[in-house]
This record gives sequence, structure tokens and C-alpha cells, in this order.
Amino acid sequence: MINIKILKLGGSLFTDKNASTGTVKIDIVEQLAFELGEYVLKQDKKKVSLVLALGTGSFGHQPAKQYKVLQKFNPMGTIETYKSVARLSSIILQVLNKHNINAVPVDIMSCVVAKNGRIKSLYIDTIQLLIQNGFVPVILGNVVMDIETKVSIVSSDQIATYLAKELDANALGFGSKEEGVYDASKMIIKEINNKNFGDFEKYIGASEFPDVTDGMLGKVREILQESPVDACIFNAKKSGNILRFLRGEQFGTKIVGYGTDSTNNISKVVTIESKINSKKVNA
Repeated sequence: MINIKILKLGGSLFTDKNASTGTVKIDIVEQLAFELGEYVLKQDKKKVSLVLALGTGSFGHQPAKQYKVLQKFNPMGTIETYKSVARLSSIILQVLNKHNINAVPVDIMSCVVAKNGRIKSLYIDTIQLLIQNGFVPVILGNVVMDIETKVSIVSSDQIATYLAKELDANALGFGSKEEGVYDASKMIIKEINNKNFGDFEKYIGASEFPDVTDGMLGKVREILQESPVDACIFNAKKSGNILRFLRGEQFGTKIVGYGTDSTNNISKVVTIESKINSKKVNA
């Protein structure tokens, strides 16, 4: 059995979310790719595999907001959002493979069907075959076809937790530009679970930039509700932190997934789910 690690890297790490058009921070991408390469090249790919889920930053969120893709069916907005994310994917893959990572894109428009913004089905066989043959699947959040709304957005946060279940991953990490999740005093919260989430919820901010997936708050809710394993949110911009995560170190903020949370119960899950739906989080 292959030991699978899933790492989601936020778009704010490597794009300028203030930009009106997609702008990539190539120096940051190079740093991330170097650390990923350091790990991947030293692993026995028959025993250990990595899956990357990437946020899209200014490449996805800006056109999606401009064309109000989540508010109404907009074919042109769908196409422009898709094209923007495809451009980012091409840039990222070029840098990753310069570091011999064997990264291969997985286009979610072609393999995902959603229902009201949640993944209904995802063709997993291709991803499994890529892993078995030593590739690193790279999946970006993007527009997808939706059986209720015609088109919706599935983010890399949702993709990461979904794949953690489908691939039986043993590690799930969310690399951001923050050290973790902060409380009211701007101190890092060591652990968030379904029992203490209500104590911290009002302090967890949505993104300050255009973000159709509700930023950090949406991320925490997604993990609590959907992750079968514990996850950590950490600063991936800090040199060495990606390697720390991939080597099994726990740091940043630990988010206790529903599959491991002894405090979880049906009423709490329903409460969180209702909050997600009420805020139209497509994370």
C-alpha cells in the first residue's frame, strides 16, 4: 500500500491576489518547488506518494468575482475563469518539473461533477494510476459542471479533503502564508475541533482579498466537516516548513478531522454543515 500525503498550497502564497489580472510570484514558486523536489526525489515512489492541490489566487478568484460566476450561470465567466486557472497551472507545472518532480495536471472540469457546489463525483481512477506510476498529481480549484446550478466552483480545499477520503491518505496539510489560525489575541491556536470551534469562529477571518471560497474560515470548516484525518495549517512560505510537514512533523494549527474527532456527533456536524450552506461556501 502506498503512503499518500496530500498537500494543499494556498493561492495567496504564490500569486498577487491584489492584482486585477493573474500575477505569479515566481521566486516563491521556485522555493516551494525546491522543497517539494527535495522530498519527492528521495522517496521510494512505490511506497510514498504526494498529491498537490493548489489554490488559484488572483487567477481564479478575480475573474470568478468579476463575472459573478457563483451568483448566476454565465458561460463567458465560466470560460474566462477556466482559462485563467489553466494559465496558472501551466506556469506552476513548468517550475515543478524543472525540479524533476514529475508533476502532471488533473483537470477537474473533466473529471468532477458537483451538486450545489459540493463534489458529487470525481473520477478517481486516473489519479490512482498516476500515483501508482510515480507521478505527482497536481489539481487546482476551478469551475466545474453542476447538476443543480449548471456551473459552480470547487476549491482546492474541498478537493484536498475529498481526495484524503478517496485515496485513504495518511497526512493532510494546508500550506498558507500564515503561521496557523489566530485567536483574538493574534496568538496561534494549537488545535481546533468541533467542540471548541464555536469559541474561535468569530475570530477566524475571511480573506482580505477577492476570494469566492471564504478564506481561512471556509478552510477550517471544510476540514472539520469533511476530513477523515487530522490536518495542519502552517506557513508554507517559511523555508523548510514544507519539508517539516512532509516528514511528519506537527506544527502550526492542528484541525481535528471528523474521522478522528471523539467529540464529534451528528448535531455538531449538522450545525457546521448548515453554516457552510448559509454562507454559500464552495470550499
